[in-house]
Amino acid sequence: MKKSAVLSLTVYSLLHFAVDFTCATVMFAKVLPHGELWAVAMLLYNYFAFAMQLPFGIIADKLNKNSLVAGLGCALVAMGCFFSAFPLAAAVLCGIGNGLFHVGGGLDALNGRGGKCAPAGIFVSPGALGLWLGTRLSSAGVFTLIPGILLLLWGVALPILFRGSFSGGENAPISLPRAKSTAWVGAAFLLLVVIIRGFAGLVFNFEWKAAYALPLILAVVLGKTTGGFAADLLGAKKTAAVSLLLSSVLFMFSSNPVCGIGAVFLFNMTMPLTLTGAADAFPGAKGASFGLMTFGLFCGFLPVYVGVATSSPFVYALMAGLSLGLIIPGLVFCERAAEK
Repeated sequence: MKKSAVLSLTVYSLLHFAVDFTCATVMFAKVLPHGELWAVAMLLYNYFAFAMQLPFGIIADKLNKNSLVAGLGCALVAMGCFFSAFPLAAAVLCGIGNGLFHVGGGLDALNGRGGKCAPAGIFVSPGALGLWLGTRLSSAGVFTLIPGILLLLWGVALPILFRGSFSGGENAPISLPRAKSTAWVGAAFLLLVVIIRGFAGLVFNFEWKAAYALPLILAVVLGKTTGGFAADLLGAKKTAAVSLLLSSVLFMFSSNPVCGIGAVFLFNMTMPLTLTGAADAFPGAKGASFGLMTFGLFCGFLPVYVGVATSSPFVYALMAGLSLGLIIPGLVFCERAAEK
C-alpha cells in the first residue's frame, strides 16, 4: 500500500470507531429513554445506516469524491448528537451519517488496498468496539457533545485533506458486470453470508456473556482484523473454510467461555473476505458492492426486530456451517468474474 493509502486508512479506521461510538451514545443515552419511540427509532436508524448504503454506494461510485461523502457522514452524525433532544430526527441523522461515512471511508479503503484483504478488516473492525463502548457508557448515564464536535471538525477536514494523492485512490469509471456474469451469482452467495452473520451477531447469547464482555467484543474486533491478514497469507477460500469449520465445532461447546470466545473470533474472520470478494467482482462499482454487503446486515436485523430470535449452541454451529457452504461458492464465482 502507498503511504497516502496507509494514512487515510488509519484516519478512517479511527473515525469509524468515533462514528459508531457517537451513534451508540445518542441512541442509547438519548433516544432509548423515550421508550414509546424506541422501536420506530431503531428501525429508522438501521434502515438509513445499513440498507441505504446501497444507493449511497452507487452515488459515491459516480461522484468519485469519497472523502467528501465520508466527511458529510461525520457531520450528519454530529448533527444527530447536537439534536439528540429530538429522538426520531437524531436517529435519522445518525443513521444517514453512519451510512455515508461507511461508504466514503470504505471506498477509499478498497481503492487503496493494493489487492490485499487486510485493509477492509482494519477499516471495519473498530466500529464494533465503538458501538460496544458507546453502549456501555450510555448505560452508565454518560453523554457528552465532545465526540460530536470532533466529528464535525473532521467532517470539514476530510474532503480538504484526503483527496487526490492523499486518498486511497480514484474510483474506477462506473460500470456493472454483464447480466450473465458470475459476479451476480457470487454476490448473492456472499450477501446470504452477511445476512447470517448480521443475524448471528444480534442473537448470540451466552450465560457467561456479562462476565466476559470485553474479551467477547475483542474477539469480534480482532476476528475481523485477523481474517483479512489470514486471507492475504493463506488465501480467501482456505481462510473461510478453516475459520468457519473450527467455529462450528467450538460453538457446540460455547457454554465454556474459552470455546465461545474462540468461536466468535473465528466466525467473524470472514467479514473482510465478503467485502473484498464482492469488490473484486464489481471493480467499476465498489461502492455499490460495499452497500450491497451492508444491506445484508439490515436484512439480518429484521428477523430480530420482529421477534424471531433463537439462540443455542446448535443454532450457532448450524449458522457457521451454513455460512461455510455459502461463502466458498460465493468467493469462487466472484474470483471467476474478477479474472475476466
